[in-house]
Amino acid sequence: MFENQETQYTPEYTIQISSQKNKFYGLIVGTFAIALLITFALTFAFTKIFNWTASTPSLLPIEVQIGLLITFLILGIISLIVVNTKKRPIWIQLIALIFIMIFFATAFSSLIEIYDLSNSWKLLALLAAPALIMAIAGILGYFELVKIQAISVFAIILCLPLIGLLIASFFIYNATMDRLICSISLGILVLSSILNFWIIKKKADAMQFESSKEVIKEGIYWGTKCYVLYMEIAYYLIRIFGKK
Repeated sequence: MFENQETQYTPEYTIQISSQKNKFYGLIVGTFAIALLITFALTFAFTKIFNWTASTPSLLPIEVQIGLLITFLILGIISLIVVNTKKRPIWIQLIALIFIMIFFATAFSSLIEIYDLSNSWKLLALLAAPALIMAIAGILGYFELVKIQAISVFAIILCLPLIGLLIASFFIYNATMDRLICSISLGILVLSSILNFWIIKKKADAMQFESSKEVIKEGIYWGTKCYVLYMEIAYYLIRIFGKK
């Protein structure tokens, strides 16, 4: 005689599910926060180094400076492609993240030289704005307060004029076109943030079926994605609202 059994979640299993999700979210926040802090520190250091080498060019010839700059930029772009195209093993993700941080630190050091960011309050606002934008996008995506399919379609539609403007910029380029390109790019990044947080929620719900190694890999991957989005949003905000 067989007893009729029902599938139930035991307290231990419920705790395990919650633990996996918390670990996943913790890795995302941790990766994002650590990468952000290191990037800010590197940006400050690079700015000081650039100013120092500019005042004493004999210590580091301009050819060497340009060579190092190009090397960092190329490695950063390759790392961005590596991270965004496929979920790589943990060690590859971490190495790529290091080069991505150097890439953004180098880019932002250049922005500091080009744009007037001496006003501390304005700089603070430009750095806080991406966090606010991503927080709003996160709420919209995580709680599905907008139609995700419509967001995806709209993001694709925005890519079309952006491509056209980028092609046209090779022949005609001015401040108005630059601002327009930056504004459309910023809009696409905001929509991407909404989609990312929606995917993150779905991933978190599926973490109960994954191994600890997979949870770590996914957490670092999505933490890096959030970090890259923040830096890209900050980059375009500075280009739009910063004064040369």
